[in-house]
Amino acid sequence: MKKSEELEKLCPPPKPSEIAGLSLTATTAMVSGRYINGQVMTVAMWDGKKNPLIVWRFFGDYWTGVRHDKETYLPALRIENVCNELNRHSIPVTKEDDTKIRAYFCNVNYARIDDVIRYGQWQSNEKKKARREELREHGLKYWMSREPEEPKDFEQRIRRANSDIMLLWVGVETEIEVDTAGAHKIKVQKCHCDVCGADFKDYGPKWYAHKEPAKCPKCGEEITVQLARYGAKKKNTSRVFLFGQQSADGYWLKAYNVWFDYTSKRCTLDVTKREVYLLGPNIHYGYNYDWHGNYYYPVMRTTFAPESLFVGSMYTALIGVDEKLVDELDDFMDMDYGGPFSKKNREKYSLTSKLLLWRRTRQMPMAESLIKTGWGESLLRVFETRRGDIQQQINFRSKTYYGVFGLNRAELNAVGEKDFNKVCNAKRWKGQGVAITPENMKQLAEVVSDYTLMDLCEKYGTRPTLKYLRQVSRRAGAVNGEIKRQIAYDWEDYIRMAKKVGVDLKVELNRYPLQLARRHNEMIAVIREKDAIASAERRREMAVNLDKKFGVAKVMKRIRKLYEYKGEKYSIIVPADLFDIVKDSTFLGHCVANTNRYYERISSEESYIVFLRQTDKPNRPWYTLEIEPGGTIRQKRSYSNEQYSDLQEAVPFLKEWQQVVQKRMDEKERKLAVESKEKRNKEFEELTVNGNIIHTGRYAGKLLVDELMKDLMEAAATA
Repeated sequence: MKKSEELEKLCPPPKPSEIAGLSLTATTAMVSGRYINGQVMTVAMWDGKKNPLIVWRFFGDYWTGVRHDKETYLPALRIENVCNELNRHSIPVTKEDDTKIRAYFCNVNYARIDDVIRYGQWQSNEKKKARREELREHGLKYWMSREPEEPKDFEQRIRRANSDIMLLWVGVETEIEVDTAGAHKIKVQKCHCDVCGADFKDYGPKWYAHKEPAKCPKCGEEITVQLARYGAKKKNTSRVFLFGQQSADGYWLKAYNVWFDYTSKRCTLDVTKREVYLLGPNIHYGYNYDWHGNYYYPVMRTTFAPESLFVGSMYTALIGVDEKLVDELDDFMDMDYGGPFSKKNREKYSLTSKLLLWRRTRQMPMAESLIKTGWGESLLRVFETRRGDIQQQINFRSKTYYGVFGLNRAELNAVGEKDFNKVCNAKRWKGQGVAITPENMKQLAEVVSDYTLMDLCEKYGTRPTLKYLRQVSRRAGAVNGEIKRQIAYDWEDYIRMAKKVGVDLKVELNRYPLQLARRHNEMIAVIREKDAIASAERRREMAVNLDKKFGVAKVMKRIRKLYEYKGEKYSIIVPADLFDIVKDSTFLGHCVANTNRYYERISSEESYIVFLRQTDKPNRPWYTLEIEPGGTIRQKRSYSNEQYSDLQEAVPFLKEWQQVVQKRMDEKERKLAVESKEKRNKEFEELTVNGNIIHTGRYAGKLLVDELMKDLMEAAATA
């Protein structure tokens, strides 16, 4: 008998609830069995019915449960999930049962009773978590005790690895020298090398230039000269130093934070351990040091990615690598699989890439075989790009070579290239019922990675779809049954547009049109027409709403007799409503439709919008005019908010029209003309004071008031 079965047998049956509706009950008992020995408790949730919704049985931190639908899946039995399903935040319980539940879990605080049960259900998880933490802490201490000590020349290695920021400090001193000629003063260069730490004097005629490279005569390192009298402008800097050590357990790869300080006219180091990885045939272990208040505390790493050490971090600009590390790590990984991964091609791949490949292939039984047979580069690309879709289709844990790919020898040969991405594409087509042969792969060469086409093949049938695309491609000049990429894209685009338009694609002639290019262009025309109609409807709706606000149609109706005028070649037309203005502005592409400023002026009758048209083309937009009462023209704009040379031919007509308007004006219109002119002059004065500049178009950088004054065409008053 299992422990769960024994608990269910020994626990007392659930006690019926005395509370109507949703409620909890609890029953406790002392039992003795093979696994269960002590106090147990049964908790049931009722909804006023004969059978409980759910029953929980507890023995210490161990528990089981069952729902009314016989569900025993652990997450479905947790009380917080049950409460979420029922949309309840608290469940009624009698005082007696409340006391039993709290006493059983030793929880006498004022939390809700469902929270008390939740804490009880999580006790086993907390116990397991504590055990895991204990094992982790034990493992951390064990491996830290196994970590080898740094060598005696550790600091020297750091300095050599970072020689580009090391300095040769040079100071000049005067000494007394006695020879046959007597005592005399000589200048001596007193030097200190930050790399080897040597102090020496140079009595020769050699003068080191400040900030110039020089070779230390003691260690032979190329470093930068720093004259001691200047000091160091850059007082300190930090880097990450990578170091490796071989031991019986494996290879220890370590990273240290190093602080370089130059304030004492010597480079002093402050070294702190940052990350440690143990690399071994069967051991992958790592821990890092986190800052806790005033000391670094070791913490086991949750992810094992030692290759990340070689790509720097957001806090350090550069990395110093021990001179022996690269060769030692290469020899340890022993990735001499031949071809591009042979030792003679050691420099072809970065250590980061090789370390990533080494780590990810530890658990792959066929890793060495794949790399030796030429799949290494593709395998590395999969890991570097984190292609999860490929890793789902390729069985890298298979113990047979062809089991990795899911294709046999002939199918792999048909794929041609040793590329996991192409293998996955071939497998997808195989799932669509396409035989993986050299002929079929050649026909699908241009569309082999077209996932949209695969989806359409699955929906409409692979065989008829590919047959149709081969026929259309052949008419377009393709040979040997190849499917052209552009043909496939056009058909996919046609299907998408046909769905949007509402074409019945169940009909084969609609799904596979005889003249694809023609039907594709027809669909484009239909879509554009529908979009244009929808856009026009949106503009009309917008115009209706704006007209309700500004009353443009009412003003236009009043001024029509005053301002409309038809000449032999040109005409002035007053728009019927705001929609006419929006339509004209949208066609010409100027700013009238994009701002409410002009509608506000029309509403207050400060200015009006009229159209200048050619008499023989009255419905074709040409120029939009902003005019003042009385016929003064403020602005004249055509396509893209511009004026063109053809406008000069219409200037005599505009002057003639202004004279006609002056004769038609009544007293009200004359008064509006005077007010409009005053407002315009005031606006020009404000623009002059503010210095407003045009930012876009042909007039960008010019003063706005200057261009408005050039555009102004005042009407000459008549007696």
